Amino acid sequence: MNKNRGKEKDLKTYLDMLSFLSKSSDDYFFCLDYESGKIYFFGDLIKKFDVFHQSQEYTTLEEWQNVVYPRDIEELADDLDKVQKGKRSIHNLTYRMRDRQGNYCWINCRGKPVLDQNNKPIFLMGRVTESPAVTQSDGLTGAMDVTKLTEEINEILVT
Repeated sequence: MNKNRGKEKDLKTYLDMLSFLSKSSDDYFFCLDYESGKIYFFGDLIKKFDVFHQSQEYTTLEEWQNVVYPRDIEELADDLDKVQKGKRSIHNLTYRMRDRQGNYCWINCRGKPVLDQNNKPIFLMGRVTESPAVTQSDGLTGAMDVTKLTEEINEILVT
């Protein structure tokens, strides 16, 4: 019981700190509680992505993955699993998410685990940044990436 109270106190401290930091950044800060599976976000993430309702304080990993591009889900889950198991010391992954308009955009999610006294990850804290430079085209050739090209073709066919 006492151990749980300490963890809850730590979580509240971390959440307060991320809330404070989010007011001075364009990034979206997050804290994933491995035990509960809850992800707390700070910033205006819910305005851009439909991951949870404004009345909620958190989302779940499953709800988060509902807006991740289907081909990116396995890589995301694998990376988060490796961090949780201590096989990787940092989460740093660029992948696509569906925004509220149904478009996929690239984000970079980077975080570091908070370890307990036994060096086991209990939280993953970090930030999510939109990566507009990655989304649309190859930097050298200017050619559209497959996702963007498919969107453009579909838009042409519809009109």
